[in-house]
Amino acid sequence: MTINPEKLQNHISWQFIRASGPGGQHVNKTSSAVQLHFNVGKTQVLNEMQKKRLYTIAGNRINKQQEFLIRAQHEPKKRKKTKVSKGAKAKTKKIKQQHSQKKQKRKAPCEY
Repeated sequence: MTINPEKLQNHISWQFIRASGPGGQHVNKTSSAVQLHFNVGKTQVLNEMQKKRLYTIAGNRINKQQEFLIRAQHEPKKRKKTKVSKGAKAKTKKIKQQHSQKKQKRKAPCEY
């Protein structure tokens, strides 16, 4: 049996909630995560076999009120560690040496 998405849409409710995680003060003021509620027990869109399968697949995402909860929020990308290449280090060292030599030439010669 196929599920009619239009009928299913009438049984789904959306709720915007505050997202957890990093973000400073801004994350405490905005509701940027979305929580989807679908009451599996009360719906007539799914037959008993489909409900049983959903209970099996969803597991602990179905609460005691028989609501299937899905929480969607943006996960920040993991920082990719980068390493300065040997060529870049050598170039930096060369530039620093040239700068140092330029400054050394400006000094008055020492007389002993």
